[in-house]
Amino acid sequence: MTNALPFLVLAVMASMCTSIHLDPADGGYMQVLVGIDSSVSVNIDILNNLRVLFRKASQFLFEATRGKFYFKEVLISVPKNWPRTVQRELVWGSQFRDAQFQILPRLRELGILASTATASSPVRIPAVFLASLNGTTTTIYGKPEYHLVHHWAIHRYKVYSESADDPRKKFYCSPKPNGAEMKAVRCSDLISYNVTNGTGGVCPDMNSCSTSPYSCDVTYYQGPDRAAESVMFLPYLEGIKLFCDQDTHNPLGNNKHNRVYKGLSTWEVIMKHKDYLKLAKLPPNRTIQTTFREQQEIEDTGSRMVFVLDVSHSMRQFGRMDYLKSAVQNIIRYSIYDGEIVGLVSFHAACKVEHPLASLNNNTRDALAAAVRELKYGAGTSIGCGLQLAVKELEFNSTSSVGSTIILVTDGEENRDPSIDDVLPGLTRKSIKVHTYALGPEASTKLEQIADETDGTAYYFGDFQNNTIAALGSAFLVSVTSHLDTMNHPIILLDKTASFRTAEEFPFTVPQELGANTKISITSLSVQKFDFYVKDANGQNCTDCNKEIGDQLEIIHIPETEATTLWTLVLIPQAGTVSNVTVTVQSTQRDPSVHPIRAQSFVKEDKSKNQVTIYSRVSKGDRGVLRAVVIATVTLPGLSGTTFLHLKDNGLGADETRNDGEYSAYFSHLVGQGRYSVRTDVTTKEDTLLTPPRSTAKPGRLRAGLLELGEEPEQAAQEIPAEQPEGADINMVVYAGAVNILRNITQKDLNPADVRDLRVDSVTVDGKNITATLSWTCMGAHLDSGRANHTDLRASSDPRVLLRKFEKATQISTANLLEGTLVPLDPLKIQTVRIRIPQELVSRTGGTPGSVFLALRTNNSRGQVSAVSNFVQLDWDTSSGGSVVDPTEAHPPPAVRTTASPRTVAPAATTPYTPSTPPAELKGQDEKSSSGLLLGAVLVAVVAVVVAVALYALMSQSGVVGAAGSHDDAESEDDESTVAW
Repeated sequence: MTNALPFLVLAVMASMCTSIHLDPADGGYMQVLVGIDSSVSVNIDILNNLRVLFRKASQFLFEATRGKFYFKEVLISVPKNWPRTVQRELVWGSQFRDAQFQILPRLRELGILASTATASSPVRIPAVFLASLNGTTTTIYGKPEYHLVHHWAIHRYKVYSESADDPRKKFYCSPKPNGAEMKAVRCSDLISYNVTNGTGGVCPDMNSCSTSPYSCDVTYYQGPDRAAESVMFLPYLEGIKLFCDQDTHNPLGNNKHNRVYKGLSTWEVIMKHKDYLKLAKLPPNRTIQTTFREQQEIEDTGSRMVFVLDVSHSMRQFGRMDYLKSAVQNIIRYSIYDGEIVGLVSFHAACKVEHPLASLNNNTRDALAAAVRELKYGAGTSIGCGLQLAVKELEFNSTSSVGSTIILVTDGEENRDPSIDDVLPGLTRKSIKVHTYALGPEASTKLEQIADETDGTAYYFGDFQNNTIAALGSAFLVSVTSHLDTMNHPIILLDKTASFRTAEEFPFTVPQELGANTKISITSLSVQKFDFYVKDANGQNCTDCNKEIGDQLEIIHIPETEATTLWTLVLIPQAGTVSNVTVTVQSTQRDPSVHPIRAQSFVKEDKSKNQVTIYSRVSKGDRGVLRAVVIATVTLPGLSGTTFLHLKDNGLGADETRNDGEYSAYFSHLVGQGRYSVRTDVTTKEDTLLTPPRSTAKPGRLRAGLLELGEEPEQAAQEIPAEQPEGADINMVVYAGAVNILRNITQKDLNPADVRDLRVDSVTVDGKNITATLSWTCMGAHLDSGRANHTDLRASSDPRVLLRKFEKATQISTANLLEGTLVPLDPLKIQTVRIRIPQELVSRTGGTPGSVFLALRTNNSRGQVSAVSNFVQLDWDTSSGGSVVDPTEAHPPPAVRTTASPRTVAPAATTPYTPSTPPAELKGQDEKSSSGLLLGAVLVAVVAVVVAVALYALMSQSGVVGAAGSHDDAESEDDESTVAW
């Protein structure tokens, strides 16, 4: 194999990208941000070639989306150490971390992690790719704009590559009349391919599924009938210009797209995306144009942020203003870094600059804290006025507000102009990030919208929390540091509230990768008397610890440590009981090259499915952390209390992929409308593991539309995929934000979750009797909670029936149930049944080699039905004895008496599959067959083979043919959203 420029490699989740704004009137994406890393050498060709690349990519995106989308405005963020030009806008703070496209000096993982919950992580492009765009890049890769659109689709629409993501899955068993055959995975059947073994020999017979040719190589090319739809399979083949739709998509292919979307084509997924649903009716032949703006960070200045605080009379209630003043004063005095530029605005019916923007130092900290302390109440609530004035302050003296931050706190609905709707478009247009804080249940229902559209985070704090000051402080800490490099993001190691009459101990561990700026904060809602000290692992008092006193706050600074260290804070009441004292511990990374374990969490509502999902990404640099214990604490609306939820990384329920370091769970304990606030506690122990290092440069070459590459098997399903991180026994606390449920829905309104791991464990053939053992993990009556009522298991000789007309498939009745039960077990229990395939399905194959597909869905007692599960393919051959087991199966089946090959195939959805003969369930569709047509098809096939062989020989002599097990950007299952070129 030949090493060439590295192609695109995708990593996992966790976005930090700013929001792109879609113009629904013409489908143009605005403020598409391209960030150049400060370590990239100055090269004017990079800037010029970015324009060339995005103009071409915009046109290709427009064509691929059938005239729907294009890049209307591209912002290029130039590093502050590059020479300045008068044409560039000056912005506050680095824009690189927020960029959807990141230009790096070379392929590497920077360990940058998400601070917000947007769809996908950035597309990463090496500078050499751009610098050589018109030379070696195009020679090797063909049209670079094809690659850009391919990975833009992953980033924006969260579709996935349609190539096989494991060398063991590059072929699949495809039904045909009176048997089955092996085919190479691809999106469109119009794409041709050749199969050879690794040394150019002849592979096993592909006309049956008894032998799986997993060691063979595949070469894809355009055949006589050129394919147009394969952007997510092989975008660089000449003539590819569209995403596969339901007419061309292959739902049987073993790839992540089919597994995640249950066989739905990429174009169907895009049509369900919120961008598509926003579009006006657009003429496809309209003229499009891409414009560019360059921005550059103002050198040697801090980032700019404004606190916008509600001072309406309602803030007197429940101590809201007192708690807010304490938290804001403390964050300004003790947490925001020196040199950061901070201002203060208050609002009621009117708004006022309480303190202008000022660079933080000892004097300005005191002045800002004093301004917070002296805030006065007023009548009315004009949130828009406060936001508008904050923008005016950020732009004072004709400075740019781009890249600035606003921290908005309110407890009420707006009742004065200007409205939020008047101000919000300007905030998004100027890329100002707004973090919103709702105090109490009556806060504006538009706060979550503000945070979502400006890429901020929405938080909620109830009136009866016993740790409001501390919780506000922890959330503020995330907000005021989110714009900084990741190494400067403090990690919260302890956040615990307790009441006690005698000495209380609070132990915590500082990992060796942290240890900088470690401090303990002791907070209470009222003045209480207690003594405290800190001791080390040997029980010795810390004599080097320094203390400070804040507003309702005691701070202890821990000396910097280089080794993993156990510390214990001891609190001793002076008299009586100490109530609701909160202890938090935070620490910061010491060495930028040595990454600590970090966690980022968020909560998301899918209104179309009545689903609330909590996510947590646990990682160490660019590697996922496995076997962590992740517990979400959800504060319910009003006085409903709290509930706890265990987030899992098992590939079931809400979790998309097993063993990738992303933990998730459905939240089904809904109690009606209102805000649900989420915090996650992450614990890693001695058995914690890391996912394998990501390969950032797969070997490969592409010439004349053909690809040669080495294999990279998927890494997600290994039980012990990598080594244990050092100093892994630590705890972390992450505030995930809040979700505001505006509808009065409760748990009983939730449908059962769909099964995604249906599998065939074994198949037995006895004459014409075909029996199979199936297993799956049960979901619940309401998502994955409670026990469902019934399992509806069905079979068909063609997957189209299961995909599109599940009710018309043959139901597996009790007469065909040999062992087990179709009554669901408790959630997450493994259910196993042995069934007999109905004779009417077996007889259609004449008893010769045959296939049948099975899928299921579950019902609850209220009649609510889950989506259809993944479907599985069951193959048999009555003409030979022995047992054949598909090596892609996770569980090898027991010995059986005759040839039997179980396969787990693509999950089900509403997409078509075109078999050789329509099944009986779909009779009524056009069926045209004649001996003349058959003869013509044979002649066409012979000619095609002869032409293909001739072309292959000619290209081989020219050195342009390559073999591929799967194409070069085949993403590993746990490696899918951050893109590196």
